[in-house]
Amino acid sequence: MKKQLLLIGYGMVGHKFLEEFKDLDGFEKWNVTVISEEAVGAYDRVNLSKLFYEQNYNLFFSSEATFAKAGVRFFYNSKAIELDTQNHFVVLDDGKIIEFECCVLATGSYPFVPPVVGIDPQRCFTYRNIVDATQIIEKAKTSSKALVIGGGLLGIEAGAALQNLDLEVELVEQSKRVMPTQLDAQGSTLLEKKLLQQGIKLTLAHLVSKIETNYDSSLSVELKPLFDAENPIITRTDMVIFSVGVRPNDHLARKAGLVISPRGGIEVDLTSQTSCESIYAIGECASIDNKSYGLVGPGYQMAKVAASNIVGVANKICYLDTSTKLKLSGLEVGSFGNPFADSNVDKIIYYDPKNFIYRTLVISKEQNKLLGGILIGDSSSFSVFRSLILDPQDQEVNFSDLVLPQNDDALVAGSICNCDKITFVQIADLVNHSPYLNSEEILEKLGTSFYCKFCLSEVKDLVSKAYKCIMRQKQFVCFHFDYSTDQLNEIASTNYFADFDTFIQNYGRGRGCNICKKVVEDAMGKQKLAKVVGM
Repeated sequence: MKKQLLLIGYGMVGHKFLEEFKDLDGFEKWNVTVISEEAVGAYDRVNLSKLFYEQNYNLFFSSEATFAKAGVRFFYNSKAIELDTQNHFVVLDDGKIIEFECCVLATGSYPFVPPVVGIDPQRCFTYRNIVDATQIIEKAKTSSKALVIGGGLLGIEAGAALQNLDLEVELVEQSKRVMPTQLDAQGSTLLEKKLLQQGIKLTLAHLVSKIETNYDSSLSVELKPLFDAENPIITRTDMVIFSVGVRPNDHLARKAGLVISPRGGIEVDLTSQTSCESIYAIGECASIDNKSYGLVGPGYQMAKVAASNIVGVANKICYLDTSTKLKLSGLEVGSFGNPFADSNVDKIIYYDPKNFIYRTLVISKEQNKLLGGILIGDSSSFSVFRSLILDPQDQEVNFSDLVLPQNDDALVAGSICNCDKITFVQIADLVNHSPYLNSEEILEKLGTSFYCKFCLSEVKDLVSKAYKCIMRQKQFVCFHFDYSTDQLNEIASTNYFADFDTFIQNYGRGRGCNICKKVVEDAMGKQKLAKVVGM
């Protein structure tokens, strides 16, 4: 008889847990029930802002249907209001009781809204889920200006998305600079310059103190300078977006008597187990060593560890990967390891303000180990640096060379994403033996059960670099032809072809690209000219 497993929370981390559980054949021995407060299935929350650019953009994960076929029961638009850790059951908001032998809490986090007087729910929003995004997009249709409170990752992302909806955007941050927890002062300055260049107004070192709704339905927002509270400024706007951080959603666990970290979050050990041995917590609701992580990467690692231990395969968290890479206002931004380490370290910096490129690596003096770093404007070697953080063994690396942008020779066998261990070496090997596979086919060949849009983007980038490496080694003009430029010229000189399409049908593959088309058309042009001269 199968055991009963209950998963409370079905976001990205909850979905990842099911993926891992399935790969470990967990569905063979467990009946799984999923409780989700949202009315829809799991989706890619990291790419939520894509809805502002393409409202039909599909955020949803496709493998949910596979879980249903395996017998997983889903209860959407349902909230667990009581968790009994002794008798092993939960009570839902509709009175339904669900029993379990093992429970996984993946309740995530909730957006923090400061206690500001005058918040109008019709014009003031948080930015966290699909419902939030839908409401903001709808309000934007009758608005001309938006005020975003919070200059962190989500705040800047929201600001750029709102600007895409043709709104005037002002960004308010209480710190003296944007993204203070991810970037150093120089990195923040460069990003601020880019935001200003794109027309986003920045109001730094200010706090929101009061909001008033005007007779014309606009809002008057009082902003107090952090160091001069006696001289506030008033700004008018049509809508306000709060993006000032999140808090662990630990209410259910707290009420149930589970141990809660002093700073919030369900306290778990390195196996993701809570103070109750039959209950695990993963993702943003969990706390390890008094710290919660608001990133999907650590959540995925916790999901994998919890799934392993539940099916009886001992596993524990060794290192939580907090690396992040994204594009903010058209500018690539990457952060990995601890870029703020300042004890017995060396820093290597490359700075090109004209092209908005900034790179800094923090290296330990004694061991020549990479401790952390920041990439802005050119994150092409992000995977390299991330792999050196995750696998810090005997690094015989010239870090000064790695800091220079566009360093293709720096590719190493590091994993490219948190969701699957895909490496450049694996991709290069596949491309070498089957050079006509596209990115999706390569992922399938590698046997990945799940990939995110970041992972797919990275694979496409690595496939492109692998092709370039092969082309350089074999001196092929591109992967549409197994010939060099000289060889194509020779073929064209000894054969007559009316056009490029006929040429590629006989000697190449696919439809060609701008590179090979130019080479072939030039070669055919020379052949036709030689024929005319010969006449």
